[in-house]
Amino acid sequence: MGVSFNQSSGDTDLEAEVDLNFSSGGHIVQFAGDERVTCDGVGLSSNNRIAEFQVLHAPAAQMAGKTVHCEYTASGAVAGIALQIPTAPTITSPQALANVVRSAETLVTYHFDAAAGSIRGIVALGPPTSRLAKAIAKLNTPSPWHAIVDTSTFAPGAGSLVLTMSLTPHDAASGAPFKSMHAFGDAMVPVPVTWV
Repeated sequence: MGVSFNQSSGDTDLEAEVDLNFSSGGHIVQFAGDERVTCDGVGLSSNNRIAEFQVLHAPAAQMAGKTVHCEYTASGAVAGIALQIPTAPTITSPQALANVVRSAETLVTYHFDAAAGSIRGIVALGPPTSRLAKAIAKLNTPSPWHAIVDTSTFAPGAGSLVLTMSLTPHDAASGAPFKSMHAFGDAMVPVPVTWV
């Protein structure tokens, strides 16, 4: 099962998505018999019996802490999996649509649940006309939950800050055992800003 947090271009809300697939040897399998998958009591349908399903797609703020329960049934055996959706990480400052002064030490503050995964990084993006239009932040500088990024080479104009995180959501199995089970996820949280 996988969890992702993404914000599409033009959207204002961060979305949570949960996907479930069954694979063998690293390849998604195709159901061949009487297999059924339900999540939170709702039967899921597959495309051409390919064992890949979108379980949930909703605003992340509404889904934090929710547990999704899925069951796989075949030949009378039932195997279950429960996945708790973590809280999405956030960039708390600067806020979306803020005017941000370009500087060699632009301060970014962020928050995430360390039990839900680890931050990969924060990237600042400037207008394409910038001498250097991308800069990687130094995390935990000057203190935890803070980052410093050099935006001094950015041209004035529209840009963004993007936080990425690897998620390790909490999962649990019940019933007939799966051969193996893996829960994973990722988050990409953009914050649009104007560099001034």
